[in-house]
Amino acid sequence: MMTLPTSPTPGDLQLPAHLQDAIAAEDIGRGVSEQSADYALLQFQVAQTMSPVVDRNDAAYIDGCEPGDLVVRNSVHPVYKSNEGVTAIHCGQINAYSEFLQGRQGFVTRHLERPDDLEVRPAPKGSKRPVLVRRDSGNLVVETREVYLFVAGNPCVLFCSGSKHQFARQWMAWMAQFKAPDGRPLPSFARRYRLFTAPTKNVLGKWFMLKFEDLGWTPLDQYQAARAFNKLVEGGGLRIAPPNDGGVADAA
Repeated sequence: MMTLPTSPTPGDLQLPAHLQDAIAAEDIGRGVSEQSADYALLQFQVAQTMSPVVDRNDAAYIDGCEPGDLVVRNSVHPVYKSNEGVTAIHCGQINAYSEFLQGRQGFVTRHLERPDDLEVRPAPKGSKRPVLVRRDSGNLVVETREVYLFVAGNPCVLFCSGSKHQFARQWMAWMAQFKAPDGRPLPSFARRYRLFTAPTKNVLGKWFMLKFEDLGWTPLDQYQAARAFNKLVEGGGLRIAPPNDGGVADAA
């Protein structure tokens, strides 16, 4: 069986002595693309009780990860504890529709416009959100807010569906309050935030909900990096991996 690569450790990033002299100036950057379309963004997610990342018997398990923790898959520092949180900069948002096979058994495709052949079916018991299904295939279509972030310096995407819509709307409403002198909204990346989680529940079950805390104005160097990332997001040149929250979908 082929072993898939895991995220590098800090030790892996330290250039060993035998390569320091061997790598010539003309070798720098060779074989590495600087085109945004050649990168798959890291996914930022909340570990839930049934997430593979907290299951020691699952291949996706991340050492030390617990329900409620914040996860940046395949990064050098993949886990941030739920109560401590992590610093993040909001770099843009795209509203899309994620299509899955029946029973959410596998990702099919991503739509930037609402498909024309959707049937609206009643919400499951206890839920407020109706189910969207494609008429011919029966595939499930999920309204998804793709929130693009710098998390501890890593460009990431957070897929918001289910109860995460509430978090995304609250965060957007907060950011919209900050205005330029002419009254127009400041860019979302003008301020930094601490993201953390808190337990919540309803008739559908228990899960961990994202929360945010405003940390004030973004330092200039981070603002410039976030602005460049925002241009890539709005330019449509990023490669988006299939939405996967690593566990049971949040309750609605």
